[in-house]
Amino acid sequence: MKRIERHRAILGVDDKATLSDLKKVYRKIMMEWHPDKFQDSDEAKKMAEEKSAKLIASYHFLVSVHIETHEATKDAYIATTTDASIDDFEFKSEILRVVFSDGNEYEYYGVPKAIYVKLVNATHLIVLQDDISTKITYTEVPAKLLEETSNCVQFAKQIG
Repeated sequence: MKRIERHRAILGVDDKATLSDLKKVYRKIMMEWHPDKFQDSDEAKKMAEEKSAKLIASYHFLVSVHIETHEATKDAYIATTTDASIDDFEFKSEILRVVFSDGNEYEYYGVPKAIYVKLVNATHLIVLQDDISTKITYTEVPAKLLEETSNCVQFAKQIG
């Protein structure tokens, strides 16, 4: 959540901002800080380049974690987490990055370390589904583990 708040602060928006609001704010601030407007000195241009890079990164990040984006990409996300296996994963500071076999990558925010440890140790899981105990293989872990973590994962962001 700190990362989200930091990006919101850079753009000067709150948690109620729609995608349209983000776009308007981003365009307005970028017009103000575009490096081409700072041709007078190399120092001012460099500062504008750094500022615009932060603005671009914040805008893209906030768009990727926005609820409207999640709703628009929900079917593709479900297909990936249901049908693809995990090729690689990395955990750092409650951020779990997962690379799937279909080429998609997602970052999950607010993931407790215990969930990551469970993923690392998973060769199979026993999952209760429709009141039937089912053994699933490691290639099926993404959908089942991510279903289980839905209460703790705050945001999933597609990378790339």
